[in-house]
Amino acid sequence: MPVDLQASLKEYYKTYNEVIKPLIADFEAREEQFPLPIFNEIRALSR
Repeated sequence: MPVDLQASLKEYYKTYNEVIKPLIADFEAREEQFPLPIFNEIRALSR
């Protein structure tokens, strides 16, 4: 895997784990479910 691609992926996963994932957990705790269309978009980005 090229170094620049690997660095980009690390940054994406860091952002996901530090920012997006906690926001999803907070939203799910408040609403008891996450809107499926938004969840599908996030899941598509993380593949």
